[in-house]
Amino acid sequence: MDLRLNEESGLSPIEEQILAAAAEGSFLRFALDAKPKISAAFLIDLIGGRYGDLHPKGIHVEGIEVEGVFDLENRRVDVWLYFVNCDFPDGMMLRDARLVGLFLPGCRVAKAFRADRMRVSGAVLLTAGFECTAGLALPAAEIGGVLSCIGGRFESKKGPAIDFSGVKVRDSLFLRDDFRAKGEVRLLEAEIGGILSCIKGRFENEGGRALYADGIKVAGGVFLRDGFEAKGDISLVSADMGKLLSIRGGRFDGKLDVRHSHAKVFDDDEPSWPAVGKLQIDGFCFERFSDQAPLGFSVRKRWLERQDTESFTPQPYEQLAKVLKALGHRRDARLALMEKEREFRRKGRLGSLRWAWSHVLESSIGFGYAPWRAVHWLLAMWLLGAAVFWLAEANSVIAASGLAGPAPQPFLPIVYSLDVLLPLVDLKQETFWLPVPTGVFGWLAEAYLWLHVAAGWFLTGMGLYGASGILKRDY
Repeated sequence: MDLRLNEESGLSPIEEQILAAAAEGSFLRFALDAKPKISAAFLIDLIGGRYGDLHPKGIHVEGIEVEGVFDLENRRVDVWLYFVNCDFPDGMMLRDARLVGLFLPGCRVAKAFRADRMRVSGAVLLTAGFECTAGLALPAAEIGGVLSCIGGRFESKKGPAIDFSGVKVRDSLFLRDDFRAKGEVRLLEAEIGGILSCIKGRFENEGGRALYADGIKVAGGVFLRDGFEAKGDISLVSADMGKLLSIRGGRFDGKLDVRHSHAKVFDDDEPSWPAVGKLQIDGFCFERFSDQAPLGFSVRKRWLERQDTESFTPQPYEQLAKVLKALGHRRDARLALMEKEREFRRKGRLGSLRWAWSHVLESSIGFGYAPWRAVHWLLAMWLLGAAVFWLAEANSVIAASGLAGPAPQPFLPIVYSLDVLLPLVDLKQETFWLPVPTGVFGWLAEAYLWLHVAAGWFLTGMGLYGASGILKRDY
């Protein structure tokens, strides 16, 4: 390789070392307690080929301070850029750059790091204590490998701490394992071919959105679990989270908004749920719960009660019932649907008649989801009627009707109660025996007879109505 050194190059001894290492493809390390200062212009010229061709391994250097903006805007770089524990106090400008790989573990960027529309064929590693204190922006960037911020520190006093809006990552995006962000992390409309892992990551933006990922598309799943902590709102509206959304073991101090989003599996536990009034799940669709997620309706009811809504939203109840039924929890599914009707009564702004009718439907047939309740009521009315008609006979206010000649059998209160109660059933008691409206008890017995008959018709009709499955609610 034709590399011009010494007098011809006009370079400092440190720059000559970097140049020689870049020519050989070796990793050059300097003491971290006394970082030499290197001109950004020298590095840009070196990468641009001013001093000759570089080794395909690219630039591998540790422990330098770069003076001036590291500006590769609209440049094509065909070698790896590997800076370890280096300082960039004047920021980095990589807009529209075309890179092979960018590795900055432990580096510090004091001013803005702009990489709009950057294209990287390999990976981007901002890891192992990487710090960016004036905002990291990669909107519309395309990353061919992983985009990893494991153990990174990001903040911004003006604007988002991280802006990955519209970014396309062929592999996975890691914001995990001691990752820290102070300010909004923005992932609007991002596309991730692997997973989005925020395990043990900490997102802080109190009073605002800690993670703003509306419209994100993730093929492998979203992991906000196992030590994930958010001080601020999490927004995943209209997100396609692929195989899994896992919040088990996460902590959400603000809102969790997954409205109109989708995931095949939803994995959670009760301690991970946000506080009451901070859960938004209207339109959230999933196919099943994970094996570890709680399934009983008594628990899931508490989950639904965390919702932040003043109006009636039936979808969360219907979605829960659909999933529970598919998992074989049919009773819990029915309870979810009945709770939906109660919620409609509470928040549906019903008139007095509809409100009263709702109570009748619940008591008689469980809104159509428990038609056997009508049978229970019929059984109770049967026994109550038997007691009333026994007392009527004991007080001599039951007599033969004389409608069809002598009664073929003696008066039997329990049979008489059933005969009167069930429509279209003739047990030869109702035809031949009637209360005699004499005295107070006689009038009461006759009044109860009509109530008994009406209750029988009503409960039988409601039971058949509920069992038919035609009871539907148009909201």
